[in-house]
Amino acid sequence: MSRDTDTGGAEPLAGLLHGHPETAFDYFEFRRLMAGSVAEMAATRATEADLARIAACVQALEDAHLHDDPDQEAAADTDFHTALCEAAGNPVTSRVMLRIFEMLRGGVFYDRCDLYRRRGVRDGFLAQHRAMWQAILSRDAPLSRRLSEAHIDATEDALREARDDDARREVALRRQDGIGLTSRRP
Repeated sequence: MSRDTDTGGAEPLAGLLHGHPETAFDYFEFRRLMAGSVAEMAATRATEADLARIAACVQALEDAHLHDDPDQEAAADTDFHTALCEAAGNPVTSRVMLRIFEMLRGGVFYDRCDLYRRRGVRDGFLAQHRAMWQAILSRDAPLSRRLSEAHIDATEDALREARDDDARREVALRRQDGIGLTSRRP
């Protein structure tokens, strides 16, 4: 069995994303499509066992948030979204998204832990996860879709802001060192 077959094709996608960091935003476009559908399906299809698992994931998010543990919070975030995929009741969607989430855990798309270390991001993400959970629990499929898509938008915005901050910091460091800022020599 080829390595590609073993991983469901994750390596070529991971290679593309590592070689072209701007494709992280293509990932968000894909996630927005998937997340809305998954949340909507979870709101209508989740079993009592699924709801209990999602509740446990929300509790894990809250615990990690309370203990100010961004790494654990990022892991709990992935577990929450995995539980939503499984609650959607579509094994193909679950399998595809599990591969995506494995790459997320490995930092292929972006450093999720770095996002969780940024001021304000953690609080916003926790509130968004709680709202998604409440919409699914109340079986409100349209609201679940909207909240899930809004969460992906917020995550994308946070990544853009993080990248912009990193670029500004890089310019500031170069300015401090006087490197590469002008083509003229003193």
